[in-house]
Amino acid sequence: MNNTKKQMLEALKEAGLPATYITLLKFEKAGVIRSPNKNANGNRIYTDDEIAENVKAIKIYKHKYVLSKKKK
Repeated sequence: MNNTKKQMLEALKEAGLPATYITLLKFEKAGVIRSPNKNANGNRIYTDDEIAENVKAIKIYKHKYVLSKKKK
């Protein structure tokens, strides 16, 4: 099933992660998550698996970031 950016952001929010479009773009630019495919209208589309993978990747990234801050 193809989900929209809205469903991706809702999944992040439910996981207690930052859930704004700008933050999503920052994670993509940093290479934490892959840029999604887009439909004919240019809207971002995500499969259920991609959403789950992105949430997991962002959780791991955030955990590592918090740990690195504590070491300083």
